[in-house]
Amino acid sequence: MMLGAGSPKRSLPWHQWWIVVALVLFVVTVVAVSHCSRGDFFVQEVGTPGYRASQYIEVKVQGAVEAPGTYVLPKGADLTRLLELSRPRIEADLKSLLRHNQLRQGQVIKVRKRPFITVYLEGAVEQPGAIRVPKGITMQDLLVQCPLKENADSSLFKKKRVLKNKETIFIPFVSRK
Repeated sequence: MMLGAGSPKRSLPWHQWWIVVALVLFVVTVVAVSHCSRGDFFVQEVGTPGYRASQYIEVKVQGAVEAPGTYVLPKGADLTRLLELSRPRIEADLKSLLRHNQLRQGQVIKVRKRPFITVYLEGAVEQPGAIRVPKGITMQDLLVQCPLKENADSSLFKKKRVLKNKETIFIPFVSRK
């Protein structure tokens, strides 16, 4: 049968056109989401020319940290953010890093270890005896490293004084009145 000037045109009803449009939009959405999830849609690799690449820097951290390695950070990031990510160990000498505030592309941050000292614990501690701690540690910091007995008087640990090498620290028991 041929369509001529006088014959009716064959077309889809309007409700079927809505179904076709919805299917086309669904396919476009699935393709866009799959590209975004692979990471190759809108994002450029660091080190390639372009607007997005210039927003990031690569900084390497090594030494006395739990997670050494290379970090990609936003341009203008500071040392505090890098240390949050790399998690310095208790023996890390962070005082020497204060001069490096804002980070630069390609910078290498070396977190040095503080030297250790030996202090002796006596009294209401779970494990009395010698303990090695980083030089410059305070009484407050020591509380993290030495578990106390249940009836220990922890008021001594409120002091901020720095411990000395070969110092003996007596942790008193809580006095019962």
